[in-house]
Amino acid sequence: MSQEFTRQLLVVRNALVSASLSGEVERIVRSLLTFRVPRAIRTRKGVKWTYTSRSFYFPELNAFPTGFLQDVLHVLGQMGVYPEVVDRRVCPQGGRPFELDIELKPFQREAVEKALKLTKAVIHGSVSSGKTVIAAGIVSRLGLPFLYVTHRQDIARQTYERFKAWFPDSVSVGLCTGGTRVRGESLVATYQSLKDLPLDFPILLVDECHRVVSEAFTNAVSNCDAFYRFAFTGTPRGRSDALDTIMDKLLGPVVQVADYDTIKRENLACDAKFIFVVVQEDLPVTDPSDFHNAETLFIVGGQKRNELIKTVCESRTKEGVTLVIVRRREHGLYLQKMIKNALFIDSSSPASRRDEARKLQSGVLIATGVIEEGIDNPNIDVLVNAAGGKSSIVTKQRIGRGLRFKEGKVLKVIDFVDLAHPLLFKHSFARYKIYKRLSDDIVFLSEEGRIVESPFGQRRRQSR
Repeated sequence: MSQEFTRQLLVVRNALVSASLSGEVERIVRSLLTFRVPRAIRTRKGVKWTYTSRSFYFPELNAFPTGFLQDVLHVLGQMGVYPEVVDRRVCPQGGRPFELDIELKPFQREAVEKALKLTKAVIHGSVSSGKTVIAAGIVSRLGLPFLYVTHRQDIARQTYERFKAWFPDSVSVGLCTGGTRVRGESLVATYQSLKDLPLDFPILLVDECHRVVSEAFTNAVSNCDAFYRFAFTGTPRGRSDALDTIMDKLLGPVVQVADYDTIKRENLACDAKFIFVVVQEDLPVTDPSDFHNAETLFIVGGQKRNELIKTVCESRTKEGVTLVIVRRREHGLYLQKMIKNALFIDSSSPASRRDEARKLQSGVLIATGVIEEGIDNPNIDVLVNAAGGKSSIVTKQRIGRGLRFKEGKVLKVIDFVDLAHPLLFKHSFARYKIYKRLSDDIVFLSEEGRIVESPFGQRRRQSR
């Protein structure tokens, strides 16, 4: 191996490693940091699964995320290549710790201690574990300027308002979203608004970090060279593109905060019971593998399903909110026409309507994926999963919208077993397994409301 080949330099910073590598070594590193990602493509004949490439080597910077450093050194070492490593990471000094105007629960204080010992971590908290409170606790202990990054404007605004309420006046917090700019020594921002902004912050906090492996989110996080890097999610695993472990490389190891039972004991989450209604739509199956077609016919257009949803919503006899979650906007609008006085929100809804959804005391709220993160209303005591699907991440986020604690509340979750379509039936079974990890209180009802045997066991026996 030539001398030129073995003279390599890696400069390590908090977010990225700058690489000065010869052409052959750079190609090796690029190959190591390129991953095959499954991708579904819809064609006239149905859905076709293919693969695309996703690289975490940034050629315009000649750099890669610091979390990959040991992997790179290991592979190069096996080839007899030992680059010079210069570590430029420096722990920031001069912090001014302060008291919060909110008391942390014991498990939240423990999470703060664990995070500070690691300096970078993905904090995994169950639904209603108070991840924003934990973030505030970290900031108060360090007393340094921070950047808090999220993906939606309403979540950014809500977090900004909470920090302003919890922090003393001496802590200056700004807000940066698509149409809002409030200056501050620290900043709460959407990642889309960070382009061309200086990101010189000692602390980086990333909300709903299971999204961080998306290209735009990765770039935003990598541009902030914070020494302290903490991220928060209730669903660290379960991505459909199989890039879950990349999150660890970008933000640090996963630290478990508290399980669902702990959250309930602290009166932060309520109990839940699950009801599956077994539905047999009288529709033909044209392509058993085409989810889009199945969703259009059996979920959005499923007459029996939609009539059952209407019945659930109109049969309330007490105060409280029934939340109906849909995936497609046209489904939500269709149900809104069916259900009297229902409020519908989606990503295009103005902030005033989302605030109305948060404060709703009683009635029916229909929402698309906009409800899955950031909208908390403790008055939701019935949740109808009208969207279907099989994603562990999305399903847990949907259920989390109804688990906010309220004295005496038990959340009733209503879902559907779609018997008529084999793909939707598999999705129903996937959701059943997710619910089973939260509660053993699961019953199956016929369309007429009679208790029936689980169809999942029946179908497996029939297939043998």
